[in-house]
Amino acid sequence: TDGAEVRNLTVIGSIEGYAYCGGIVGRAVDTEISGCTNGVFIFCQNNYIGGIAGELSGDSRILNCSNTSNVLGNGIVGGIAGQVSGNITISGCTNAGKISHQSPGGGIVGIVSGGESTLIENCANTGNVGGTARSGGIAGTVASSLTVENTYNTGDISSGRGPGGTPAYAGGIAAYVGSPL
Repeated sequence: TDGAEVRNLTVIGSIEGYAYCGGIVGRAVDTEISGCTNGVFIFCQNNYIGGIAGELSGDSRILNCSNTSNVLGNGIVGGIAGQVSGNITISGCTNAGKISHQSPGGGIVGIVSGGESTLIENCANTGNVGGTARSGGIAGTVASSLTVENTYNTGDISSGRGPGGTPAYAGGIAAYVGSPL
């Protein structure tokens, strides 16, 4: 989507794809998504995988949305959004699904990369997050400006060794804060 408004949707079923997989939207630019619930099981073979949006960029918002299903992928995975970059707000969102990843993965966002700033507020992750690199209860990797307010994680977080034995990180809020991958 580009410049869209997506409101008050509930989806169930399953999605299998290669990249940019989202329960509501695969890739969103300058978009507002609000009041949506994802009950879709998602498996994606590559990057940018999210319970609500695979990738969120530009001046975009996800408001009062929830993911209740498992989100699995061989790349960057988030319970709400896989990757975010730009002027992003995620507010009032919850993830209860299991997040399984092989690149950064988070209960709310897999990776916060480039762009102006990201705000995550009034959100909760209760789903377990596990993978081979950078598992975070809220965000897997933070490589750009991020503010987290009134947000919590109660899910179990685990991270094994990455490809070639590279170090893997795990954190209740963020697994890694610094430069991307």
